[in-house]
Amino acid sequence: MGEDDLPRTNDEFMGLKQRAKTRLPAVKDALIRTIAMIGTEYFALADAQAKMPVRANRLSKDVESQIQNLLYKGCFSKTPWDQLQHLPRYLKALRLRIEKQPNNPERDGKHAASVGELWQKWQGEMDKQAKLDAVSTELQNFRWLIEELRVSLFAQELKTPFPVSIKRLEKVWSDIV
Repeated sequence: MGEDDLPRTNDEFMGLKQRAKTRLPAVKDALIRTIAMIGTEYFALADAQAKMPVRANRLSKDVESQIQNLLYKGCFSKTPWDQLQHLPRYLKALRLRIEKQPNNPERDGKHAASVGELWQKWQGEMDKQAKLDAVSTELQNFRWLIEELRVSLFAQELKTPFPVSIKRLEKVWSDIV
């Protein structure tokens, strides 16, 4: 149950089971709300994608790639709960990026290149560690820092839960590898 220790005795197991029964409805309701918000943001994003100009090819590929990395088969069971709750904000940030890009395509391109470099480094290290079957927690968490960086760069009005910048992520990256 998240922060609970694993039960070592039958009594501990029964106590944990009872606490789970009382908490399950609240967890279910929170999950349903989160999934509904994800659905709402996804459909708004799909609508914005449909209105994108044909010449925004790089942006289109970027957006599609990010959607595939956020919403994939099994994402609700594989995405940590703490991060799952942020998916609606990440999708909304993508939509805002699509809406803002025509006003300043150079800025969007510059930020996209910076994020792309970090993503490629992360993906390369993930592949390397996955082959060794030893993916570090720090590396797994770095992926979500990249999502927060995207919010910070492309949709600042949505705010991030903590300060994030390219320099901060590069420092974190140097500590990971």
